[in-house]
Amino acid sequence: MKYILSFFFLLNFVYSQQTVQIGMGASYQYDIFYSFEDGITAFPERENWDLAFSVNDIPNIRINSGSGITLFEVSNDINEWSQINILPNDAKQLRNSNTNWNNGAFVVDENGNFDSNWIISEDTGEQFLQGSKVYIINYNQETKKVKINSYNDGVYNLTIANLDNSNEQNIQVDSNDFIDKKFAYYSMSNNELIDREPFNFNWDILFTRYEEEDVTLNNETMPYIVTGVLTNNNRSFEFDGSLDINPELNSSNFIFDINNIGYDWKEYSGVFTMVPNRSYYIFNQSETNLYKLIFNSFSGQASGNLSFNLEEIEYNQTSLMDNFQNHLNIFPNPNNGNFDIRLPKVFFSASIFDLNGQLVINKQCDENCSFDLNNHSKGIYLLKLISNNINLVKKIIVE
Repeated sequence: MKYILSFFFLLNFVYSQQTVQIGMGASYQYDIFYSFEDGITAFPERENWDLAFSVNDIPNIRINSGSGITLFEVSNDINEWSQINILPNDAKQLRNSNTNWNNGAFVVDENGNFDSNWIISEDTGEQFLQGSKVYIINYNQETKKVKINSYNDGVYNLTIANLDNSNEQNIQVDSNDFIDKKFAYYSMSNNELIDREPFNFNWDILFTRYEEEDVTLNNETMPYIVTGVLTNNNRSFEFDGSLDINPELNSSNFIFDINNIGYDWKEYSGVFTMVPNRSYYIFNQSETNLYKLIFNSFSGQASGNLSFNLEEIEYNQTSLMDNFQNHLNIFPNPNNGNFDIRLPKVFFSASIFDLNGQLVINKQCDENCSFDLNNHSKGIYLLKLISNNINLVKKIIVE
């Protein structure tokens, strides 16, 4: 293990600046999960999964587009399952969002917009969603059809079969078994669930292959598989200007798009060179520290090696506070185990973790939420709030 880690991670401290060298391996064999505080926290095989199922969030399924997997909607009537035996010419290709983890290929339409009809609600008195569509998926030189039968309290039920209806398999994925992760991963090739992510707080950026929406090649713009960086919903800002001077920063500079760093910090003309005078400013997961990131080198697929400078910088906390934080109210804090969260006009996910990273409570909240930790030990807990425009960690003190 020490040999592997030394291959992937090297730090040279120059005052407060770190020079980080990372190897993704030949042909980008590994995904690299990186924490600004802890360095590399995981390096799983990049192609060891096909589908990713969201955890602690609205139902969502992504495909491993970086490995060339493609997905098509072939019917909006799940009852036509047995009749589907070819990929029709008018099939709608579906793609993961390249800006939002929550919009995987299964939950969007052909234009990339969230499709609220991909699963429908049943009036059963509990959270139960039933699938509505039939898909065809291409992976690892195989073609299968897929239907999502149901989603119920974190448990996905789906069916996979050959186009001629042979080798039909019913698969159940319980995302509750991966409660402290962003996704539960499934390999269709090996018919197995894979735990491949670090704990959700323990990474800030991911070096990987993914499909970018608008890449220009030979004067044509198209979706294209690229190698680059996706964030863990961290707020970030791309700056084009002198590398020696930090610009004046305010909250309007920063966005939550996961591909804000992306792939285009490098250019190729026989060899890779770095885009000049480009830097990135990015918060860590808890938004307690702000970092400046500058890429130095990228070797390409022969070795997958790259390097960058990482520097923690001082900043004006007031100017970088989002407007929503001005309206966020957690009360009382400290508390005796009972407290409330109020965030007007926002639907958000609220998760409470202990300091060992174990999930204590997760709730979906519409403006308000009440929590009761009386059955848990006194001490410090971490509250993680997530919505379309929020990724925030706050400290909760139970006395």
